[in-house]
Amino acid sequence: MVTRLSLAKARKAAEDCRTRYVLGSDTTVSLPEDGSWRVFGKPIDREDARRMLLALGGREHWVHTGFALLDKETGRSECGCHESRVTLRLLDEAAMDDYLASGIGDDKAGAYGVQDRRFRLVSGIAGCVASVMGLPLGLVREELLKVGLTAADRQSTATACATLTGMPCCLMDAGRTGA
Repeated sequence: MVTRLSLAKARKAAEDCRTRYVLGSDTTVSLPEDGSWRVFGKPIDREDARRMLLALGGREHWVHTGFALLDKETGRSECGCHESRVTLRLLDEAAMDDYLASGIGDDKAGAYGVQDRRFRLVSGIAGCVASVMGLPLGLVREELLKVGLTAADRQSTATACATLTGMPCCLMDAGRTGA
């Protein structure tokens, strides 16, 4: 789903873009329930955000971020998806009300952002922090290299990622990182 939506976004952006290559991405949050998956996109309102956070709080869930690199000249696209596991801390009622009033999660899948430093909802991550934020930098870097676009070396990409996210980059640390 996220790769399909990423490609649709890239194609839409390509209509108004002058560059040859266009990148699209999309993120969803998924929670296993009763043998299937409950998928969380962006909340439609604050009560929807509350329902999401109550469902996700204290539970490990999956964040899937897809991307699509579209070559407008050839029409060819390269797509990928990264999966990370994230755990949110439980919020008491007052903290939940404060968080919702802040509006921080209004435009984010699952109603939260790993990059939020004020409320620090994320208690653990296994995977790519940048992907949880909305773009798997390591995978995108590899696709850029495949099409011959200049990309920073692995260490430079990892350093830039760590600077951007404020957390260790999965390009250099494949293990579990705490948020």
